[in-house]
Amino acid sequence: MNMKAIVLVNRILCLLFIVSFLSACNEGLDDSIKEDPYKGGKTPFGIQLKDEAPSPESANPEDLVEFKAVGLENHWNPDTKKAEFKFFLSEQEVEVVNVTESSVTIRVPKSISTGSSYIEMEGQIFYGPTLNILGNVSVDKSYGLWRTQRVTGGVIFNYLKGDNLDNACYILGEFTAVGPHIEWIYDRGGIALIDKQGLVAPRYSSGFGIGHGASSFVTSEDGYAISSRLLSMSYVNNSAKNILLSGYYDEYESVENIFNITVLKNNVALETKDIQLPRRLTGKLEWKKVPSFNGGTLEQVLLSFATSDEQVIAVGNFTQYCRNDYDNSFYEIIKRNYKEVGPIIRMNMAGELDTEYRVGKSKPEGEIKDAVMDRDGNVIIAGNLSAFDGEQVFNLLKVNTASGELDQTFKSNIGSGVNGAISMIRYNTTLDKFVIVGEFTEVSGEPCPGIAVINGDGTLDRTFIPREIEGGKISFASLLDLNKVVIAGTFSKYDGVMRPGFLILEADGEAMQGFNVPGQFSGQIYQAVETYATTGFKGLLLLGDIYRFNGETARNAVMIELDF
Repeated sequence: MNMKAIVLVNRILCLLFIVSFLSACNEGLDDSIKEDPYKGGKTPFGIQLKDEAPSPESANPEDLVEFKAVGLENHWNPDTKKAEFKFFLSEQEVEVVNVTESSVTIRVPKSISTGSSYIEMEGQIFYGPTLNILGNVSVDKSYGLWRTQRVTGGVIFNYLKGDNLDNACYILGEFTAVGPHIEWIYDRGGIALIDKQGLVAPRYSSGFGIGHGASSFVTSEDGYAISSRLLSMSYVNNSAKNILLSGYYDEYESVENIFNITVLKNNVALETKDIQLPRRLTGKLEWKKVPSFNGGTLEQVLLSFATSDEQVIAVGNFTQYCRNDYDNSFYEIIKRNYKEVGPIIRMNMAGELDTEYRVGKSKPEGEIKDAVMDRDGNVIIAGNLSAFDGEQVFNLLKVNTASGELDQTFKSNIGSGVNGAISMIRYNTTLDKFVIVGEFTEVSGEPCPGIAVINGDGTLDRTFIPREIEGGKISFASLLDLNKVVIAGTFSKYDGVMRPGFLILEADGEAMQGFNVPGQFSGQIYQAVETYATTGFKGLLLLGDIYRFNGETARNAVMIELDF
């Protein structure tokens, strides 16, 4: 026998030995191990926490609640009232009070939010149903935008309460559809009117005299269309109740040549005028509809408003002012004029730039992230800013809109300012206070973990003391007229208690249990509107990019009822 044959025989003998060894080992194993261990839904330890509604289905803190379960009686000592397992509710371990062959009874903790239940036994997890925690906050499921009419296709950034429209409000953003199914076929162009029941006004109706809102034909460098984005809406102080609309768009109701800001009628139809322009080839004059407001910016407008003397203020990270030059245009081609500008510009109601406003101001160092107008008509700017108008600033500043100058009193009062970028600022006119959130840890030298309340004069409101935040960060905060602070974000714990992403705080930063019972929140809130629920009680309309609230699916708008 040659060497190759010997090697081949040895390999065959080794293979036969391995097969024989494995077969012998398998004969000693339990049949259940040979099978798929998950086949038939076998449960380790024989434990099951049934996915049935607990009794009661909703409970207050310190109530006793019974869950349907099997297999736990073998892991419970009735004499010592001690269990070998742990019971969790909303990710919080709770007290087990009693166990039977078919149930387990727990005591709801004093501080807790709505959440799911599960049992942990030697590293194994057995999931159960959700328990709803009762309190002063509940979802208004009769509200139209929750019940039958949804906002889809984009975010809601802002709102404007309707003038004499019985508690209705306009919502604006970059959404494409809103309403019942039959309405979804129409592109809403980022604007809609919602009545007090949460129902969407039909197109071309009273208070909403349009069929399609804003659009944009701008394309990115890679050739993709950039959608329109509506960010700011405010009334002009005139008898006609005109409306300023700004954001990022170049067309409204099929009328082109808009530069991110325009003036609307009081039913949000575009203010237009007809002009005659020559055809390029024939020179024949033809009528063309153009926006009455002729002016704007190359970049998006973060905030716009009209002053008491009906001058228009616009705020953003601007480099160029734009205006249509109709005197040198053709019907087919509109010529545009440009002028270099800074972050705050002033125009008249025709859109003409005030070239004497803020003349000679240097460009800011950094980026404006957000801005609001205070009750005196001045602009508060927030962002990632180290210099403004040639002066050192610390991410938060105030500009007197009449003079265009930095408010030195505000600057002095804020002192060392905010030591990190501010992502959002919201202002309460009634209380004359701001709330900021962002990537900062100190304000005016005081510890502030990404949230702070600022008085109207720039001083830190030291009565608001945020508690420890765990598991994420705060991405939204707003101060209510009720002197409570609404916050939301990715955090999981506040002050050591599981609070999954949404809270209503007292003025001092305490999370009172009764107002913090909602369960899981996911998404980004941009506005919290104080209004009324469909029941007539106080309500809070949450707007943004919201896809879960209290553990249920949401689509960007949620009305919650507040029981005060």
